[in-house]
Amino acid sequence: MEAQPAWIPVLIIFVFNVIFYLLNENSLPRRLLRRGTSGPAPAAPGAASAPARARGGPLLISNRAASWGAPPAAAATPPRPTSYWCWELLDPSHLYTPTWTVPGAAAGARGTLALATFRALGVAAFVFAIAYGEIAYADEGARGYFKFFTNWTFTWFGLTCVVGTVLTALAARRPRQQRSLEHPTTAAGADGHMCGHQQGATAPPGPLMVEVQDGSVERGWRLVDKAYLISLQTMCAASVALTVFYWALIYQKGSFLRVDNPFKHGASSALLLLDLGLSRAPVVSYHISAVLAYGTAYCVFMWAWWGATGEWVYASLDWSKPASLGAYVALPVLLILSYVVMLGVSFTREACRNRRGRGAAPSPTPPRDFGATEAEIVLGGLPSSKGRAAGRAADVV
Repeated sequence: MEAQPAWIPVLIIFVFNVIFYLLNENSLPRRLLRRGTSGPAPAAPGAASAPARARGGPLLISNRAASWGAPPAAAATPPRPTSYWCWELLDPSHLYTPTWTVPGAAAGARGTLALATFRALGVAAFVFAIAYGEIAYADEGARGYFKFFTNWTFTWFGLTCVVGTVLTALAARRPRQQRSLEHPTTAAGADGHMCGHQQGATAPPGPLMVEVQDGSVERGWRLVDKAYLISLQTMCAASVALTVFYWALIYQKGSFLRVDNPFKHGASSALLLLDLGLSRAPVVSYHISAVLAYGTAYCVFMWAWWGATGEWVYASLDWSKPASLGAYVALPVLLILSYVVMLGVSFTREACRNRRGRGAAPSPTPPRDFGATEAEIVLGGLPSSKGRAAGRAADVV
């Protein structure tokens, strides 16, 4: 067989990225398409108005924010996202919430600290592999280290674990008001936007609501929270795919096994999958585009490396070989399947948690320390002494 043209592998990777980008209902082309067909013609006077056309799309979210947990009775389906990454449907506090907390209760500092301790195990595994695995090659140094997808992923895995450990430990130190998770701040309307408070009403505690430019509502997602969630999802899928790819296609039985190999091709993926099982970190089907973008970035680097040095980092991806065509198809498929495994873990986790929570009696009234006025929630501040006094007065009345 003759070697296939170089543009074929490039086209394969490009097509996978475009398909999953367009599957997102908030991708630019689909936004422009909706803008061109902005809505049905107005109904005649006295006639029943036609229901708004649902945007649709293969959207899977393992755990939505509390007020989006179940659609209102009048809504046939849960609200759709208004942003590409669906931040307005997710609760950032779930990133730092252990799975074993009872639904309807706030996460205690001890549980959050235990989760931080578990995430520190990833840091320990990373440091051990760096210190004792001899991964900084003596002949090429850092240049040789960073040419491998394995080391890209393992280094990013270590950074993700460091950031996750620090953020979770900081979350354990926050006042209890900010750790209240399952009391929705407001009720969700049928269109997915937040219903307004009544004048003078005290809102139940919940994540901070931040209105963005397009009118949607995000739940206090800081940039570092967004980066950590995307990093956690991307590294988990990449680590699982890398583990399967290495042991199935690269490793030769009986060959020398480096000390760091089990950490890069096994321990890292196991720790991240366990993280998804022990924390309530949400997994969103639309976020798979970040995983494919990460794999594509390495392919571009590998092609540039070959162009500059004439060396293929992975011989199985040498596009001059006919067999490489199957490898280029298998890589994105493996990343997608790994992400499906993550979705399965997160949905199973939530199902087990909800089943366990059915027997837990909800608290008749939330603790008084959790009170916050509407203005305090909008401004993002913790309840002041005056606000707490007003909340207590409202309870008495």
